[in-house]
Amino acid sequence: TFGERLRQTDGELVAVSELARILSRAASLHELLSGALGQAVKSCGASAGLIALWNRFTEEYETAQVLGDLPADGHWRTTDMLMRELSGPDRPLAAAPITRETQVIGSLVLAGARHGGQAPGKTFTRSQQACCDSLGGLLAPAVEACWLREEETSRTRLARARAL
Repeated sequence: TFGERLRQTDGELVAVSELARILSRAASLHELLSGALGQAVKSCGASAGLIALWNRFTEEYETAQVLGDLPADGHWRTTDMLMRELSGPDRPLAAAPITRETQVIGSLVLAGARHGGQAPGKTFTRSQQACCDSLGGLLAPAVEACWLREEETSRTRLARARAL
């Protein structure tokens, strides 16, 4: 038991370290989310995953990145609706909020393999859920930094356009 827990902890540390590398090198939000989701799916033993981010203009969660067989185009007013859309008796889910201070700005959702109505799928372990939670927690400041960079770029373009 001790050896298994040690291996799980080691796996979580590797996942967090790899995600930190991805976050530090990402040049755009798309690159950041693509790399982060790929790492989360790999590290947590999922077969698919998605990242949904809050759009402050439409006031909905919007699918920002998808990997695997999950719905790519979706808008959900609450995280509960997102979970209902993705879940089912034949598919286990692991999810983590992407939070900034006390505000949820998105969700990281990982799904196990579908079992086509047969026996329920293998659920995520506590260790895999903890890994998902850790990765979700690391995403918030990186997403916010990308948003700020994109906003600054837009302001610069607008200032140039006004100057002409």
